[in-house]
Amino acid sequence: MIVTEGFMVRLILNIVLFILLAIFVAINMPYTTTINLYGYLMEDISTVAVVLITLAAGIVYSFVTYFVNFLIRKRRERSRKSRQQTQEKEKQLQKKEKDLEAAQKQSSGPAAEGKSKK
Repeated sequence: MIVTEGFMVRLILNIVLFILLAIFVAINMPYTTTINLYGYLMEDISTVAVVLITLAAGIVYSFVTYFVNFLIRKRRERSRKSRQQTQEKEKQLQKKEKDLEAAQKQSSGPAAEGKSKK
């Protein structure tokens, strides 16, 4: 594995963030709170647990949102490419029709004139 400068920066940043998270957990461990979930009361829940669950839920929600948007963009891109290919094929067919009509006119033109002279 080749270690790059960007990799080292991300590694150091992640270590610093984990240290800050550990300090946050250690400082706030004894504190508790009461949570009301639409009428269902939960008492003496660790504040750290509430914050970490909220953080995890936010990460999952944003991941799902970005993934769905990624799929939507891919589907739109495929649809756009398909439409472009269809339009290109249509233009090619129209050109071939014109060429075929022109070739038929050229081949039937002198023969028709020769028949009418006799």
